[in-house]
Amino acid sequence: MPTKSRKNDDGRFVLISRAKLIALFDNAVRCRMLSDALKPSTADRKRWASAAAAVSACIDIGKGDLLAAHVHDALPALVTGESVPRVLAARRKPAAAERLRFDMRLKSALATARKLAKSSNGKVVVAFRGTVTDRNWRALLDAVQSERLPMLLVANCDIDKKVGEGAPAGMPSMIVDRDDVLGIYRAAAESMRHARKGNGPSLIECVPWSLEGCIEPTDTIAALEAYLAKKGIAAARRRAKVAAEFAPVLAREKSRKK
Repeated sequence: MPTKSRKNDDGRFVLISRAKLIALFDNAVRCRMLSDALKPSTADRKRWASAAAAVSACIDIGKGDLLAAHVHDALPALVTGESVPRVLAARRKPAAAERLRFDMRLKSALATARKLAKSSNGKVVVAFRGTVTDRNWRALLDAVQSERLPMLLVANCDIDKKVGEGAPAGMPSMIVDRDDVLGIYRAAAESMRHARKGNGPSLIECVPWSLEGCIEPTDTIAALEAYLAKKGIAAARRRAKVAAEFAPVLAREKSRKK
């Protein structure tokens, strides 16, 4: 259920520049490579951000903005510039302790969002749901919406769970294919623009693509390559270049663990 092109606050469709397309593609390739190296379990794939969600929701995070994600959710950190050694070191921390720390991190993110709202400086908080329980997530959404805080909230949802009903009344929410980089980026870009203008938070729910009950995951990289090719960008050559540069980084970290 990929999103359609959406209009921004000025009534114009969100367009993606050539430079942004290339940045999205490069980051998607690196995220795919890191995800493949980590060999996430089925449970992890349901809990943590997909490569498409991480790239699309985080690529426009700038100076003064805040990312709130679980330390075991490696891909958002990678997109925002965290080094591979630090990302992998964070994933080795005990899960139980980090779950509690993540709850505290979200409370801290909420406090930061309140300060940003008061300053009206156009900065935003991007928060991924991670390990938050249904009850606590709902409480966070209610608080964020009631105070109209500048936040983008991103949730990874199972296909068997109800989606589209999680957002409080008045909060813009979008359901997107969890593997569709361009669909998620258009939704995230509009949501962040909306928040930066002081118009409050938005929720993006990322779900597996489903057609008549059959889950057919989108090949993130292949879909992007096809789109870039239509724009005259040599995506296959670029993918090879990014992979050649990033593979040695992963190899060094793998050798250190031995």
